[in-house]
Amino acid sequence: MPHEEERREEIPKFGVALAATLASTAFAALSPEQEKLECREGDDHLYRKPAAPVPPHLYRPPDAVDADDHLWTMPVNGGAAVSASVAEWGAAAAQPLIDALPDGFCVQDAIEYADLSGYTYHVDDEGAVDAAAISRDLEAKGMELVDVFSHPEDGMYAYLARKGDSDLYLAFRGTMCLPSVKVDLDYHPASDDEVDVLRRALAVGGDAVALPQGVQLHGGFLKTWLRSREEILDAIDGALRTVDTGATGMKMHVTGHSMGGALGMLASLELAARGAARPELDKFNEHATYTFAAPRVGNCPFAELFERTFPSASAHWALQNAGDAIPHLPFAAWGFRHPGQIAKLPNSEGAPIRVTSEEGDPVHMIRPREGKLINWAVCHELDTYASQLRALAGFGPADDGCADGYDWGEFAA
Repeated sequence: MPHEEERREEIPKFGVALAATLASTAFAALSPEQEKLECREGDDHLYRKPAAPVPPHLYRPPDAVDADDHLWTMPVNGGAAVSASVAEWGAAAAQPLIDALPDGFCVQDAIEYADLSGYTYHVDDEGAVDAAAISRDLEAKGMELVDVFSHPEDGMYAYLARKGDSDLYLAFRGTMCLPSVKVDLDYHPASDDEVDVLRRALAVGGDAVALPQGVQLHGGFLKTWLRSREEILDAIDGALRTVDTGATGMKMHVTGHSMGGALGMLASLELAARGAARPELDKFNEHATYTFAAPRVGNCPFAELFERTFPSASAHWALQNAGDAIPHLPFAAWGFRHPGQIAKLPNSEGAPIRVTSEEGDPVHMIRPREGKLINWAVCHELDTYASQLRALAGFGPADDGCADGYDWGEFAA
């Protein structure tokens, strides 16, 4: 039986997740009048509509043994030495847990990003963001909290952290309150004026990051980013001024869960534009964006722009869990598209991560598992994603969070 303090922290988080998921899915499903976003012909690399319940392009591990097998291994002694510390785990004697991971995907990094995204949900007994708790958790990882960003009017919350002079971390929170639910539901295309603000911001990077004509974006996500962008980018600039090498000697890490993942993608685009404008000052040595359960942000031109901006396999991963409806919103039928580098987490131990691009919204992917509406929210919880990643790393059995006893069979992702 959990303590009273634990219940106060868990129930609001789960309750809002359930409400947001149900509201978003139901509202979307009951809105047939939605204007379809414009998409160009021949966008097959962005949208692979499966001809069967299980798309045939499953990731198959390569035959060759990868030199980086320490990133997805488990201790030889069967788990007795497993530690919550990734550093200790990586240094332990190990044997392969699964044959291989996709090129460019680092499970060690993914676990850390899941932790960092999870810290954004820390709240105190009054329901306010607990920056002190975030700071404590960051210190345990050898990081320090640089700044926090909070906009109650749209429920946006994010923080900037750093690890010495080598790494900067920008983490965005997902849906956790009524204002952020309203942002999710504001999925109609952003106005031309709002898109032009982003276009001018990206124009500093030249053609490399130019916002293409015909691009259309989720109105709620773009408005939220535009309200917060200046203070976030200024804080990053301030942090870089304290480092002799500036951005060129640092790694930039951007992450977020749910709505936070969508905001993280917009933030990464602006950071990339600044780097393209002044590579000698603002181009990071490495720049990675890992999102969890992120909804779609824009149409085909946007997805193509994001893919061109981050072509490296290690630069962007969108992690999605089978049974999570949020990555299927807003619907592909309305013209929304995910960029590539989608990592579908396995439902069972030993199964490979499936790498795919946009697949659309077949019924088997968005229906609640076991037919229970509550599983829409459970499968969307960040804890579920973290559990599956830790299982890949050998920390323990996978827990998909959903009700036991349901055999997905051919529908397993």
